[in-house]
Amino acid sequence: GGGSDLRLWTVNGDLIGHVHCREIICSVAFSNQPEGVSVNVIAGGLENGIVR
Repeated sequence: GGGSDLRLWTVNGDLIGHVHCREIICSVAFSNQPEGVSVNVIAGGLENGIVR
Protein backbone atom coordinates (compact mmCIF):
# COMPACT_ATOMS: atom_id res chain seq x y z
CA GLY A 1 0.00 0.00 0.00
CA GLY A 2 0.85 3.68 0.27
CA GLY A 3 3.45 5.47 2.26
CA SER A 4 7.15 5.95 1.67
CA ASP A 5 10.32 3.91 1.81
CA LEU A 6 13.53 5.49 3.08
CA ARG A 7 16.75 3.67 2.19
CA LEU A 8 20.33 4.59 3.06
CA TRP A 9 23.14 3.41 0.77
CA THR A 10 26.93 3.57 0.98
CA VAL A 11 28.94 5.26 -1.79
CA ASN A 12 29.72 1.72 -3.01
CA GLY A 13 26.03 0.91 -3.50
CA ASP A 14 25.57 -1.28 -0.41
CA LEU A 15 22.28 -0.94 1.46
CA ILE A 16 22.83 0.22 5.05
CA GLY A 17 19.22 0.33 6.20
CA HIS A 18 15.58 0.58 5.17
CA VAL A 19 12.47 1.98 6.89
CA HIS A 20 8.88 1.99 5.62
CA CYS A 21 6.49 4.73 6.81
CA ARG A 22 2.74 4.57 6.30
CA GLU A 23 2.81 8.36 5.81
CA ILE A 24 4.43 10.15 2.86
CA ILE A 25 7.92 11.52 3.58
CA CYS A 26 8.08 15.14 2.33
CA SER A 27 11.56 16.13 3.52
CA VAL A 28 14.72 14.56 4.90
CA ALA A 29 17.57 15.99 7.00
CA PHE A 30 20.66 14.37 8.47
CA SER A 31 23.39 15.27 10.92
CA ASN A 32 27.06 15.07 10.05
CA GLN A 33 29.15 14.93 13.23
CA PRO A 34 32.44 13.06 13.76
CA GLU A 35 32.04 9.32 14.34
CA GLY A 36 32.84 8.13 17.85
CA VAL A 37 31.99 11.53 19.34
CA SER A 38 28.32 11.94 18.43
CA VAL A 39 25.38 9.87 17.24
CA ASN A 40 24.31 10.92 13.75
CA VAL A 41 20.63 10.80 12.80
CA ILE A 42 18.38 10.94 9.76
CA ALA A 43 15.02 12.70 10.27
CA GLY A 44 12.05 12.65 7.94
CA GLY A 45 9.31 15.27 7.80
CA LEU A 46 6.03 13.49 7.17
CA GLU A 47 2.98 14.73 5.29
CA ASN A 48 0.98 14.84 8.56
CA GLY A 49 3.48 17.28 10.17
CA ILE A 50 5.31 14.75 12.34
CA VAL A 51 9.11 14.55 12.27
CA ARG A 52 10.57 11.07 12.74
